[in-house]
Amino acid sequence: MSTDDSPLHTRCNPSWCWYRKAEDNGETPGSHKQHAGNFLKREVGEKLIPVYHRMSSDSLLQRMQHGGTQNANECLNSVIWARCPKTVFVRKSRVEAAASMAISTFNEGASAMLAVMEKLWLQSTAVTVSAMRQTDLLRISKAEAVTSASLKYRRKSLSTAKKVKRHQQEMQEGPTYGAGMD
Repeated sequence: MSTDDSPLHTRCNPSWCWYRKAEDNGETPGSHKQHAGNFLKREVGEKLIPVYHRMSSDSLLQRMQHGGTQNANECLNSVIWARCPKTVFVRKSRVEAAASMAISTFNEGASAMLAVMEKLWLQSTAVTVSAMRQTDLLRISKAEAVTSASLKYRRKSLSTAKKVKRHQQEMQEGPTYGAGMD
């Protein structure tokens, strides 16, 4: 964390950083205590900095540049809330159970519930085992279909066509929506 003893402003932009602005103007920067307070304790900052470096690594940013990422957290959240809707109030234990079931299913497939049933001394029938395996096979085939080259090409073509159409409309009509427009 940046302090008077150890200023950390090398990555700051002089357009918004009071410290760099003062340096650029040939002035001595004021005390850190006089400016926007540092609300994080040093220990918290020390834990956050490695996370920041991982999240801003060139390899991660390179993967995201082309929009080829999926938001796994959103997908997991949808699996959780399908089991325990936000619209209905339930106890903490119910949410925890739904989250545990969703995480197991998300990571290992529907067949993971067979192990849960076994731990609870619930006997699974042949129909249950078959249904869970079918669910897993369907999930895998859908995932493979979505990642197929032809489908990726089709999605990209449709996206490009929409962008071209939107651009043509803006050229004809001018901007119809934007910041500061009424």
